[in-house]
Amino acid sequence: MLRRMRASRSLPILAAAAAALVATRLPAQAAVVQATPYSCADTTTRVLGFLVGDYTARAAFRAGPSTWDSTTATVTVSRDLVGCVLREHFRGTRYGAPYEYLALWSANGGASAPVQRFFVHSQHGILVVSAGTRRGDTLVVGDSVFLRGRWIYQDVALWREGADGRVLLSESRRSEDGRATWFLTQRMRYERREAGT
Repeated sequence: MLRRMRASRSLPILAAAAAALVATRLPAQAAVVQATPYSCADTTTRVLGFLVGDYTARAAFRAGPSTWDSTTATVTVSRDLVGCVLREHFRGTRYGAPYEYLALWSANGGASAPVQRFFVHSQHGILVVSAGTRRGDTLVVGDSVFLRGRWIYQDVALWREGADGRVLLSESRRSEDGRATWFLTQRMRYERREAGT
């Protein structure tokens, strides 16, 4: 009986000592285990940062089987959402009418399609999300949309021309027959503007 009483008196002391030991050890171990936080801004800058700038763009839009509509526009590509995305804003005309588009670019889409592009323009307002990759200095993204009773597929390629990075080129192509055949729909040449121009 005396042994039981001594053991029962020492249990609260042992429990308090164990709690104190655990409390002092856990914060130190948690600090050691803590990983460096992921930065979507760093990833976007590393993969897509070469796009940032102000441009004068010469654009050609397909107007028919063998005719094109050409225009000059301004394009601004800037960081947004604390650098996690790039915001591209095109201001010009298409087929004689005012035309603007917004594109949000991200490089955080995962291993198979890390580059993502969210796109909408002022002439029909359909929101499109594309996904793809960067291969060297070339971005390639693709999307599909169900429009007027059929699937439309589109691929967009954008790349740097020359080592100085002052010129970007872009082409868009489209398939309306389940990717059996493709045709060009748009070509663009972006020339970087100097500050103040």
